[in-house]
Amino acid sequence: MITFNIAKKPAAAQLQKESSAMNRSVSKQWRLAIVDDEADIRQLVRDVAVDLGFAVEEPSDPDVCTSAHCSRFDVVVLDLMMPGIDGIELMRRIAGDT
Repeated sequence: MITFNIAKKPAAAQLQKESSAMNRSVSKQWRLAIVDDEADIRQLVRDVAVDLGFAVEEPSDPDVCTSAHCSRFDVVVLDLMMPGIDGIELMRRIAGDT
C-alpha cells in the first residue's frame, strides 16, 4: 500500500504576510518580463509575481526582446510556443547568441 502525506496549503493571508516580509528584507525590487502570446497566462504570472514583489513588464511584441532590451530584467518568463518565434529562439536572441 502506498500512502501520501499532503501538506495543508497555507492560507492566502499567510502567504501574503510572508511575501511582504520577504519584500521588506530585500532592498532591490526584482524586474520580471513576461513574454507569452496568451493573455490569461500573462495575467496569472503577473498576479503571482506582483504579489511576490516583482516589478513586471509585458513586452507587446516578442521581437523587441533583444539582448539590449531584456538585459535590464532580472527574470524573463518565456512561452515556448508562440506564433512567429519560439521561446528557445527568443532565449538565444536575449542571450546574444544570434
